Amino acid sequence: MAGVLVILGAQQVLPIQPPGTVAAFFGMAVPGRAPGEWSHACVLSTTDPTGDLEPILASERREPQHPSFFVAEALAPALGAVARPGSPPRARSLVFSNAVAGREEEFNSWYSDRHVHDVLKTPGYLTAQRFRLLDHPRLRPSPWRYLAIYEIALGWYEAAVAETAGRSGTPLMPISEAAQRPMSAHYTPQV
Repeated sequence: MAGVLVILGAQQVLPIQPPGTVAAFFGMAVPGRAPGEWSHACVLSTTDPTGDLEPILASERREPQHPSFFVAEALAPALGAVARPGSPPRARSLVFSNAVAGREEEFNSWYSDRHVHDVLKTPGYLTAQRFRLLDHPRLRPSPWRYLAIYEIALGWYEAAVAETAGRSGTPLMPISEAAQRPMSAHYTPQV
């Protein structure tokens, strides 16, 4: 099972990478686009998101119940133009979401079959991938059940995010009544 480990914190996040992980992204929050305690982000790709977290928890000196550490399994492969070596820099939008109680199937169908495709039609958005957040005995349960990670061409970031906001709730990007209001955080690459 492939997935990601997401670490969000108030300081630079540079964990030890345990076997089976690859640093997919280190980022700094776009001002005003992430909670203050999430000013830095690290996303690690992993072949086993439920694996041993001890090396990461120890390297980060985090309390095991830290609320800004998320373990997620991929629901489907990434859609869109996956980055290759030498690709222009990309910003990341991490969108945490939940379904309305009793409407999980409707929510997932809308999100996977419609919403991510609508977002990718917005100029500047390059990739989208959905994940299911997993509970882990060493971590506090997440208040969200799902995560979507979008990659946006850095040069298009401001225009793309504004366009997405303008399209949201219109025929270009209808929002399902099965979706609760999401929480998003946006990051630019950390140099």
